[in-house]
Amino acid sequence: MFWLVESLARLPPRERIQFSPRPRNPARPTLTPMLVFDQLRKADPQLRLLALMLCVGLAILSAGLWWVQVVHAREFQSQLEYQSSRTVRVPSLRGKILDRNGKVLAENRPSYNVNLYLEDLPPQFRAEYQRLAPRQIVTNRVPFWRRWLGASNVTTQYVKLDAIQKSNLTWQVRFNVASNTINEVATRLQQPRALDFADFQKHYQQRLALPYPVLKNLNDVQLARFEEQFSMTPGIDLDVQSSRIYPFETTAAHLLGYVRHDDSSAEGEFADFYYRLPDYRGQVGIEGGYDAELRGRAGAKTVLINNHGYRQTESVQEYAEIGKQVTLT
Repeated sequence: MFWLVESLARLPPRERIQFSPRPRNPARPTLTPMLVFDQLRKADPQLRLLALMLCVGLAILSAGLWWVQVVHAREFQSQLEYQSSRTVRVPSLRGKILDRNGKVLAENRPSYNVNLYLEDLPPQFRAEYQRLAPRQIVTNRVPFWRRWLGASNVTTQYVKLDAIQKSNLTWQVRFNVASNTINEVATRLQQPRALDFADFQKHYQQRLALPYPVLKNLNDVQLARFEEQFSMTPGIDLDVQSSRIYPFETTAAHLLGYVRHDDSSAEGEFADFYYRLPDYRGQVGIEGGYDAELRGRAGAKTVLINNHGYRQTESVQEYAEIGKQVTLT
């Protein structure tokens, strides 16, 4: 190898082998580093406008996050602390009583009731509060240049109320909105219903998470009118409950017995409920003797309420089991 190198070195310059460098591929582009800031320095208005829009969007997003995470952090934390859940006992469907020929002696019939959902009425409450809130006319000193521009020195302001006055006004607002809504429904369904203030206040303080009952046991005509006129009315909706009926009325009443309202938990059921929906319990006769079989097993649901006591969501914890059927021999 060394002798080859020495031989080449002794050759004259014209006889030496010249190695030309490998030509570059003309089709292969030369890569040069490109930075965003270098492109922004160019006089390209479209690129600068796009960069400005991106910066504005990031600024708005950052401001929104700061507003939620910093400014309203305590408010959201207090709302979360005051949220709580309420357990509700849901009665089961009572079983039928049949004679030995299969004729029904006692069964259930759906009862359609109209309920008022107060959690859907905050907009109406605010509008009524603004209407009833006392105002006063105030005369202010206005600079001459504003008077020259046509500004008036007389304005209307809300009167500052103390705690008792504000509480009384709030209760009056709630009662007015609920009463007006109930009166409208009762008038159109031709079933008079007057709202009692004490009863409404008791429901609001103790059972706010549940709907307020308005009208019970609608007939077919009233049900059709409701579906036609109140299907989209906020705060008003139908509720279906079960009622016990006896097709033969007083026939064999001493044998069948009767039921009465009793929403207490049966033996073996969960008993720690915050609210209880209406239920029946047999008293005498077959209704009383076979009450455990006919009554079935009640279910349970959980209602999540916010810091104002209004219902937010509800979920079923346990589905109710339908009562068994009793056949006479």
